[in-house]
Amino acid sequence: MRKSKGITLVELLVVIAIIAILSGITLSVFARAKAAGKNSVALSNASQIGKAMAIYVGDNDSALPFACSADDRFTMCSGETPILMPLLTNVLASYVHSKEVWQDPLDTGIPKVSGGTYSEPIECQLGGTSPTMYNKYGSSFVYRYDLGSEHVVEPYELISESSNKTISQAEIIVLHTAYGNWRGGPDVPSKRVIALYGDGHVKSVPLVNAHQQGAFRNLR
Repeated sequence: MRKSKGITLVELLVVIAIIAILSGITLSVFARAKAAGKNSVALSNASQIGKAMAIYVGDNDSALPFACSADDRFTMCSGETPILMPLLTNVLASYVHSKEVWQDPLDTGIPKVSGGTYSEPIECQLGGTSPTMYNKYGSSFVYRYDLGSEHVVEPYELISESSNKTISQAEIIVLHTAYGNWRGGPDVPSKRVIALYGDGHVKSVPLVNAHQQGAFRNLR
């Protein structure tokens, strides 16, 4: 009987290379699928917050929440002062069925640094990794506090501060997932956030869209 020929070193290396390539492709696909799944959860949570906000507006003479989010209350830019308004999570507490609605699965926490543009709480300046925004402040989302501070009521329209043209409620972002190191690392041109618009729809948008600003003009 003929002896079976053993596998050569070259053949073994080729097999290992193929396995490595297939593993890399699989891991890449899995990572994208996992990120997409987390985005879907954030979209669903933002939609539920939008529904809670709509009920609040209906119960409060069409007035939008007089509130702010943790970024304006606790993590201010240098030279700015904290916004002394109730937190949106507290204002909408009775309208939200679960606290987990305020969580963005891609909320990765604030890297602690010794110095920088932002004057974060002292525990964020000691090195290491801080808790996530959700675990630290109860929400991974950022709210436009000027909606409440100017006592805006519906119906209203918004005027672009740059073009002086009318912005519809379907075009203005009222709440979005926190950005920067809170959501997957430093900001880059391709960075996206989950946004809730004034008419209640939600979608993933480029970070730059989250900075839309407008002056309010009530229609009553």
